[in-house]
Amino acid sequence: MPRYQAAVDLFVATTFRRGDYMGAKYIANGKAREYVKKLEVFKGSNIFSEWYEQGIDGTRDIVKRYVVYSFRYTFPLFIYEPLSDTWYENTTKFSRTTSKHKTQLHPCVHTKTLCLEDMQIVQREGSVGLISYSTKVVEEMQDVPF
Repeated sequence: MPRYQAAVDLFVATTFRRGDYMGAKYIANGKAREYVKKLEVFKGSNIFSEWYEQGIDGTRDIVKRYVVYSFRYTFPLFIYEPLSDTWYENTTKFSRTTSKHKTQLHPCVHTKTLCLEDMQIVQREGSVGLISYSTKVVEEMQDVPF
């Protein structure tokens, strides 16, 4: 667990109890799927979503991705990338609760399944980052003697 994670979790828990935080509505987990389908920011019980923003180096452009999390920022369950109109789904299993969150939050559309590591790459860098990472791995594998 990161050094300051407990403090961050406490801040988020106490702030969200007021019903609204940075545009996120506090809702019951059973109603969260409707927010996911509409790409709206929400906070539930150990689940939340955000529009993750990333600046592109050397430009003024900002790329946004809609990310749905279970428990903390390091475990994205679903990511929607508007540029490619693609939903990504995390296939890594963590706990029964996380599996339940996944069932409650699924956007009910076709998703591309990825492991947690690849989901984190898409979260930070988008599908372009995943393609460049995959290309790099393939190039490194070609250098390995068999």
